[in-house]
Amino acid sequence: MNASSMRLPLLAAAAALSWAFAQSPAPSGVTIHTTTTLVQVGVMARDAKGQPVEGLKKEDFEVLDNGKPQSIAVFFGERVTVAEPDAPPAPSGTFTNHLTENPSAHGGYSVILLDWANTGFRNTARARQKAREVVNRLGPTERIGLYSFDRSGLKVVNEIGSSRAALLDKLKTLIGQNSPCFQRQMDGLDDKFQDSMDNCGGPTPLAGEVKSFYVAQRTTETLRAFEAIAAHLAGLPGRKALIWISSAFPLQIDLRAPASEIFPEAMGGNQLYSSEVGRAMTKLNNVDVALYPVDARGLSTVSPALSADDFTWPTMDYFAGRTGGLAFHGRNDLDVGIQGAIEDVQASYTLGFYAPQDSSRAGFHKLSVRTLRPGVKLRYKEGYYVDPPGKISKADRKDAVAQALTGLVDATSIPIEIKATRQKNTVKLRVSLRPDSLALERKGDRWQGAVEFITRFAKEDGSESAPPVSRRIEFNLTQRTYEAAQRSGLLFSRTLEMPAKAASLRVLVRNDPSGEIGTLTIPAKDIAQ
Repeated sequence: MNASSMRLPLLAAAAALSWAFAQSPAPSGVTIHTTTTLVQVGVMARDAKGQPVEGLKKEDFEVLDNGKPQSIAVFFGERVTVAEPDAPPAPSGTFTNHLTENPSAHGGYSVILLDWANTGFRNTARARQKAREVVNRLGPTERIGLYSFDRSGLKVVNEIGSSRAALLDKLKTLIGQNSPCFQRQMDGLDDKFQDSMDNCGGPTPLAGEVKSFYVAQRTTETLRAFEAIAAHLAGLPGRKALIWISSAFPLQIDLRAPASEIFPEAMGGNQLYSSEVGRAMTKLNNVDVALYPVDARGLSTVSPALSADDFTWPTMDYFAGRTGGLAFHGRNDLDVGIQGAIEDVQASYTLGFYAPQDSSRAGFHKLSVRTLRPGVKLRYKEGYYVDPPGKISKADRKDAVAQALTGLVDATSIPIEIKATRQKNTVKLRVSLRPDSLALERKGDRWQGAVEFITRFAKEDGSESAPPVSRRIEFNLTQRTYEAAQRSGLLFSRTLEMPAKAASLRVLVRNDPSGEIGTLTIPAKDIAQ
């Protein structure tokens, strides 16, 4: 990876460019604090009968961070009841990773995740049909996205902001790649293991080890998919519901020693996923994504006592509890669970407080939310995690950058807008970034900070068509330029040589030293000449 340094002094002239990033307006009365972190907490309020409690005000809540009361600076409490206007189309040749947002309605967003990797083939078609029934009877006001996860990875089928017609069309025909083995178990059927090897070569003396290996593989890949979804939804404000339609996986599996003879990756003993689960839950909590697992099997015939490996309700309950969602299992009406999750997040409240970025705040922060209204029960995420500033290791940085450069979905923690033009084999990029996403620091009469800017061209199959190129971009802004950038974006240009057979360009912006990442993928065919 090539690296060099480029310093950007004053950008006042560039700020006048008409294509610059149009920032989403901040809520009324909210000031953007560049050197602080906005912590958002989605809260579900229910009465004694389990019905949503509406009409609560900011004054009805109290938020504590590690036991210390916080001043609520941001409050959203409206249920979405009016149709949202269509977002204006981006100018020709302009690309952005910014997800569609209506700043006047913050009832919450929902993503339906159809999980073929952890669900038997018999139930995937049923789950897809039930999801279609729910979308069909919901009004056009619901802000819903449709993602899928299968053996080939995570895919954004329809992004949040898509029309209901587009969602229904995809839900009618969408097909994924199921796991190659153990379909009957994932379908919830009580069956002898030896009769369910499917495409795994039939019964073998090491059948249990084979199963453990495949369960471990899909567990790890699913947790990585959760992390990718968290990064992708990070740019949306307020609470997000991830409706995970799946048979899930056990929190603990038995990896027996003989398996290592066939699969070197497998180790003897019980495999616990505490670190992987903890990391995924932290990523989801930090961007206020609540998991709503919906068991695709309905009323499973599998007995927990006879088939502990396939009894995954504890996994669903655990993930929902950690993130402030709800689990729906042990029932045949999948559509009720899907609709319940969507309605739950739409009736939510979002509370936000500003916390300074300093080393004393590093580590896990336990959140507590109270209400002064009697008889109201609250549900919310358990907390969030703060990385120590400047303590990201080179290995962790390299791993995070590699995953972001090759991931199947873009990360949105740092909003990016790019005007791209092409002349023969040369691509010119005019880049706009939002200063409030870069944690710039005021030093004297200047606002200073830096980002790592990386570009990667890829072929149709995702492999590199040329080595990635990295540049360090430093900002040193006067107060006047900083104020202009808040209105129109921080602007700079880059010129790249497009290699042969390049199908896409991915641009990565990494904040230094916070480590936050934003990516934007541009199809080569869409770059205007």
